[in-house]
Amino acid sequence: MKFRLLILTLVFSVNLHGQQVINGGIEQWDTTYTPFYPVSWMTTAFAASVPEDPIPLTAWRTSNSHSGNYAVKLEADDGPFTSAITMGYLAYGSPGYPYYTFGIPYNQRPGELNFYYKFNRMGLDTGFVYVKLHTLDNTGHVEQIVGEGNVSIINDTNTYTPMTIPIYYFVPDTPNIIQIVFATSKALAETGNLIRAFPGNGVTVGTTLWIDDVSLSGGTLGKFEFTEINPCNISPNPFHDFATILFDNPKNEKTTLTVFDYQGKLVKTIRSNNPASNQQIIKRTGLANGFYFFQLATDKQLISTGKFIIE
Repeated sequence: MKFRLLILTLVFSVNLHGQQVINGGIEQWDTTYTPFYPVSWMTTAFAASVPEDPIPLTAWRTSNSHSGNYAVKLEADDGPFTSAITMGYLAYGSPGYPYYTFGIPYNQRPGELNFYYKFNRMGLDTGFVYVKLHTLDNTGHVEQIVGEGNVSIINDTNTYTPMTIPIYYFVPDTPNIIQIVFATSKALAETGNLIRAFPGNGVTVGTTLWIDDVSLSGGTLGKFEFTEINPCNISPNPFHDFATILFDNPKNEKTTLTVFDYQGKLVKTIRSNNPASNQQIIKRTGLANGFYFFQLATDKQLISTGKFIIE
C-alpha cells in the first residue's frame, strides 16, 4: 500500500494534550462474573458462556505485565463443536456485533496509537491492530471514516516491545467515536466476523498476543490531513462533465463516495444502492472548476482515497 501525505492547514490549529484511553493500562477488571473481562474493553468473555454455541475464552487477565499489576493475554483457540478457530481479540468499547459497530464516544484527532506488546506466532499467523475514528449519522450508524491506522505484527518477541501506529486523516471533521482492536490474526481485516475464522488462512491455535499500556498521543484540531491510500482508476481526470472511478469490491458491499474541496469542506456525498458495483460516477453538478479530494468506503472499511480536477 502506497501512502502519499498531503497536508492542508485550515484557519486554526490546537494542540491536543491529555488524551486518554479508558483503562488503557488494563488494570481494571470486572470480576462480578466468570470469566473476568477488562473494564471498557470487549473480549470473548461476553460470549464464552452461550450454551447453544459455546465460544472458547481467548482473552485472559495476566500478571505478566509491562507495568502495573495486569495486562491482557490474547490466545487463539478452537471451540468444542466447530472446526472454526476463535481469535484472541480485545476491542475498545461495549459489546457489539459485527465488530465495526462498537467503540467509545470520542471527539479528538489523536496523532498516534501507542501500546506495548509481546507476540508468540504459530504457523503463518500475523497479529493485527487497528484504530479508526468515525462520524455517526442521526441514527447512530457509522457515517464516514475520519481517520485510521493499522499495523501487522509478524516477529516473535518475548519481552514487552513499544509500538506506535500513526493515524492518517482523510477529512477535517471531528469524529464521534473511536474504535481500537487488537487481534491474534490479520484475518480480522478480511472477514466481517471478528470472533471466528477457519484454519488455513493465517489463523492457528496457540498464537498469542500480550497487550498493555494503551494510549493516544499527538494530533491537532482544525487541521486537514489528506493521505492518498490505495489509489484507484479515475477517468478522465481532469474532467468537465463526469468521471468514472473503478475500484475493487470483492465483498459486494454498498459504497459511499464523499467529495471535499481543497479546503477540506464536504461538498458532495454519493451513495451506491448496488452492492455488486465496482464503479462510481462523479458528475460535476453543483461543483465549480477546481481541485477536489474524495474518499470511497463501505460501512466496514475504507476502499480508496484520491483526488481529481474539474475543468
